[in-house]
Amino acid sequence: MSISTYHTELQELVQSAHSIAWDGCHKIYIQQDADQTDKMKNYGYDYLWTKEMMDSDSMLNTIYQWWRQSCPLRLVDSVATGDHSTDLFTQVVPQH
Repeated sequence: MSISTYHTELQELVQSAHSIAWDGCHKIYIQQDADQTDKMKNYGYDYLWTKEMMDSDSMLNTIYQWWRQSCPLRLVDSVATGDHSTDLFTQVVPQH
């Protein structure tokens, strides 16, 4: 299945995203709040762009670019901060 199958979901998520991040291999994340962005920074993600750095259309295009450059078994997840600072992951594009 192609990433374009998930275009609508990705487009909706980047509209409210605080940032996007990529590990440089196979994990692409859409952070929904500043706490998750800070976590990705602390994890050392070199590829991290915030809503202050690019608009939602650019975020979406960047996710597609990262996908094309990714290693096999890549995925896209959205992550938000829940009650008690828990990480709430939502699978957007399943690993394949």
